[in-house]
Amino acid sequence: MGRRIQKAWIAAALAVVAPTAPAAAFQGMGGGATATEVATTIAAGVVLQSFESDIFTYMECKPASGDVFWVAVPRTKVAVGDHIRVLQATEYRDLRSERVNRTFARIYSAWKIQVNDEEPLRYGAHTGAMDAAVKAVREERAKALAAEASAIPPGSIPKAEGGKTIEELFAQRSELAGREVALRAKVVADLPGPWFRVMDGTGSTGQNTVIVRHETPTVDGQVVLVRGRLDRDVTLGMGHVYPIAIEAESVTVER
Repeated sequence: MGRRIQKAWIAAALAVVAPTAPAAAFQGMGGGATATEVATTIAAGVVLQSFESDIFTYMECKPASGDVFWVAVPRTKVAVGDHIRVLQATEYRDLRSERVNRTFARIYSAWKIQVNDEEPLRYGAHTGAMDAAVKAVREERAKALAAEASAIPPGSIPKAEGGKTIEELFAQRSELAGREVALRAKVVADLPGPWFRVMDGTGSTGQNTVIVRHETPTVDGQVVLVRGRLDRDVTLGMGHVYPIAIEAESVTVER
C-alpha cells in the first residue's frame, strides 16, 4: 500500500465537512505538500486550461501578475478565458495528486469561487458532488484496507512477548487506555507527520489497524515491535478519528 494513497485518505476527508470538503480533489496527497487555510479574495486570474476528473474540475489560471496557479472545485462548467476569483479555499504547495497523476506547484482547493461577474458559487459537504466524493473515497479506502488485510494472514506475525494483538487492543481498549502496551505488527502505510499505520493479521474489518506516533523512519512492509502508551479516539488529518493509537516510546524494526 503506497504512502501517497494513505495520505489521500486523510486529505480526501474521510469524514468530510465544510469548508474543507473539496480537499477530496487531492486524493493521493504526496509527501512534502503544505496546506494553508485562507479566506477572502485570495487569488484571481484568467482560465488558461481546465480539465475534469470523475467529480472535480481543475483550472489553471493566469493572474494579472505573478505565477500561474490551479484551482480545484466540484465539477463546474468553465471555459478558457473565464475570469476566476478564489474567495475561500485551502492553498496547497508542491502537492501530488494521484487522482489526476499530476504534481501542482500551487493549487487551491476551493469551496467558494466567482466565475466572471456571476453570483459566487459555494460548495459544501452536502452538495451532490461532495456526497459522491465522500462515497468514492470511502469505497476506495475500504478496498485498500481489505487488500492490506488479506496480505497479512492470521498467525503470520507472532504476538510480542507480554504484548497484545491488534484484536486484543480493540477488545480491551477501555481498560488499556493510558497504559503501556507492546505490539508486533507490519507497517502498511505512512501518515502525515510522525505517524504510521500497522496491521498484524488479527481483528475484524474496521478494527484491524492501529496508528503509531514515533519519529523512527519506517518503510512499508517492515515488521516492527512497538512499545508505548495506548490512546483512544485520536483525530488525525481533516477530522478522521482513529479508535486507538499508540504513542510509542520505542519502535524496533525486526525485519
